[in-house]
Amino acid sequence: RIGGNKNLKLMNPTEGVLLWTDNMCIPKGAAHPRDAMTAIDYFYDPSVAAVLAYYVNYITPVPGAKAKLTAPSAGWQATTMTNLKKDIGVAASLITAAPEVFPTTAYKLKNYYAFKTQGEIDTWNEKFAGIPTGA
Repeated sequence: RIGGNKNLKLMNPTEGVLLWTDNMCIPKGAAHPRDAMTAIDYFYDPSVAAVLAYYVNYITPVPGAKAKLTAPSAGWQATTMTNLKKDIGVAASLITAAPEVFPTTAYKLKNYYAFKTQGEIDTWNEKFAGIPTGA
């Protein structure tokens, strides 16, 4: 069920799905790479990553985010989590228990595709090779 609707269900293809994509990239030739690195460092802080995972209900690669979501730090994080709960209407415990957000090893093995050969990796990389260079 999705959002309490018994007519909606998340379905994954038997081949598996992407675990996540790396959206924290700095394009080659970026005008202000240090600013981008500062933003990335901010979003990879476990307290920030926990709030973000709670708000968007999306997987986070940040170690420690689940612990911070389970027990928010005092101060801004606790206040933000309290305010978000009013807007979202879902307890943080539902997010921490969701394997789609914090996948277990068993869930990853069952649901996420892993490249089997170097050829598969090369084919995948070729599809995106022109993006970082601006081609």
